[in-house]
Amino acid sequence: MTTPQYGPGGWQPPQDGAPQPGYDPNYGQPPVQYEQPYSAPGYDPNYAQQPGYDQYAQPGYDQPQTGGYEQQQPGYDPNYGYAPQMSGPPMSGPPVTGGPAYSAYGAPIPPPAKKSSSKTGWIIGGVVIGIVVLMMCGIGLYVIGSKTDSGGTGGLTGSSGGGKYKAVANLCDKISTTDAQGVLGTPDGSPTFRTNDYQSIGYTSLSCSLMFKSGTNSSSLSVDVKVTKETSKAKSSYETSKKYDDGQTESGRVQSALTDLGEQGYQVVTKKDYSSFKSVTYEVNVQDSNLVIEMRMHGTFNSLDEPLLTSKLKELVKATMASLKA
Repeated sequence: MTTPQYGPGGWQPPQDGAPQPGYDPNYGQPPVQYEQPYSAPGYDPNYAQQPGYDQYAQPGYDQPQTGGYEQQQPGYDPNYGYAPQMSGPPMSGPPVTGGPAYSAYGAPIPPPAKKSSSKTGWIIGGVVIGIVVLMMCGIGLYVIGSKTDSGGTGGLTGSSGGGKYKAVANLCDKISTTDAQGVLGTPDGSPTFRTNDYQSIGYTSLSCSLMFKSGTNSSSLSVDVKVTKETSKAKSSYETSKKYDDGQTESGRVQSALTDLGEQGYQVVTKKDYSSFKSVTYEVNVQDSNLVIEMRMHGTFNSLDEPLLTSKLKELVKATMASLKA
């Protein structure tokens, strides 16, 4: 019986039997060197040995610094199946000149249409200037053609058109209230007058206002005169006033014709009775030749003799007309 040998060149296991568990046939033999190392697709055994190599920093390509890198398979598109993402227009920046502008989506933006010069401003300005000029002309005409006299007749119109009345500087100087003071009372304050000469339209206007007082009675008296160059103008002015008065229907008002003053005339008496006093308004309107005279008295009285009052006032009008004769 042969003694089994162990170790190199020693005993060999039977060739036709299965290796025993835990047995390594290469035990004690030098390791096998392979000519080429195993290389799987994408595997580089010298990855760590190449100096200066950085697989993340390829020339001309900036990778986001996220701390990791995922390699994509060739031909793989991560946005496949999704609509393309479009960025909005820039928040700021100077406009591009020299060509048509484009929006963020590529559509051209037409340039703003040039505003045509509007004539509205010029029209409004012209109207305003015209109004100012007209106002200035009117003021100038008023200054030249009107006059409040303190003495002298100046350029006041007279009876050049064949009339028998002339204008005066101060109408109050031509009005005598002596007879009327018995029913009106004594003058209260100074009379006021005004004279305006409108030569451009052919007449001169005169006015005088007076106040009276007697106990609890008080009254006001006003006389307005128009002296025209032409008699026809006086008649036209009178007819306008009468037409207006003919249409009045105030309660307590009575209008009647006057046949003893001038060519034509009328009077109006309006009375209102109250518990402690009476209110009376008496008006006279007369046209004669180139003269129109209107007198108006309004007063409040505790007691009143109406016939005497109206008689005294008509005499006052008559005397004033006589003082204005040429």
